[in-house]
Amino acid sequence: MKVDLKKLPQELRLFVPMFSQFLSDIGTKNYRYDEFNNRLLSCTNGLRVDIDKYADSADHEDILERKEQLLLSTGFLDRNIDQAFECLTELLSTPNFDEP
Repeated sequence: MKVDLKKLPQELRLFVPMFSQFLSDIGTKNYRYDEFNNRLLSCTNGLRVDIDKYADSADHEDILERKEQLLLSTGFLDRNIDQAFECLTELLSTPNFDEP
């Protein structure tokens, strides 16, 4: 999944690296981190979160034309599609940022 960060306000961009580090290590409103992690790993190879920065113009030296995306990736077997998407839906719709 790609999330375009183009319209993210400048003051929030400082938090993107931190957000990308802990997103794969949080629980949800329905599952504590350890429970959710076990559930996720039972049907996928885990969740990877990266930041992709690239130039999209002919002039690659123009810093203002830099694009940024947050990339979320995982892998799973065909037989685990439903479980994997349930986990991703759970994480993206009800993340628990309050659990230490």
